[in-house]
Amino acid sequence: TLEFLALRARDEGLSQRIIPVRIDPLEGRSLPLESGSADLVVLNGVLEWVGPARVDSDPVALQRRVLQDVVRVLRPGGQLYLSIESRFSLAAWLGATDHPGTRFTSVLPRLVASMVTRRKGLGPYRTYTHSYGALRSLVKSAGFKEISFFSPFPDYRFPRLVVPLDDARAFRWTIDRPGVSHRFAQLLRASSRVGLHRDLVAHFSVVARP
Repeated sequence: TLEFLALRARDEGLSQRIIPVRIDPLEGRSLPLESGSADLVVLNGVLEWVGPARVDSDPVALQRRVLQDVVRVLRPGGQLYLSIESRFSLAAWLGATDHPGTRFTSVLPRLVASMVTRRKGLGPYRTYTHSYGALRSLVKSAGFKEISFFSPFPDYRFPRLVVPLDDARAFRWTIDRPGVSHRFAQLLRASSRVGLHRDLVAHFSVVARP
């Protein structure tokens, strides 16, 4: 993905403005950018992969450290764009494959999920995704103040529709569109009346400013 992005940036004459960054392994090192140098930082399907690189620190603490470093490199008025799977999505409850290649591990308590992945020879469970509330708290604890949540459909890799999550009425108005199955849209619309839609969606896209 980063190689493709670099080629697109070159072809559009934006190589000096768009900087693909790869840190491998993702163990929480500082971003190779100067403080206050970025208008926008994009973490698209990245944050959940911070935890597996190190076993000596809590995955949430490592994720917070990365987000704090994003705050460091952003200019005043700069933004974070973050996309990640929802821990308690409807797909997860129905047995969609989780990051380790297992089923149901995201919805299990972390300790039980680690028991499952260890039994399968995959080591401890560390590809942490989050509920709506937990992810909002994590982003806020890293130093972000303006935080808005959206859900991309069908997913954050190839979004055809982006729906606001913080405004339930706006969510109900926009959810029944091409790219979302009618049955799923009906379920999400009903769950939005009690606030459950924010966790049942498959993916989060977060826009945040320090």
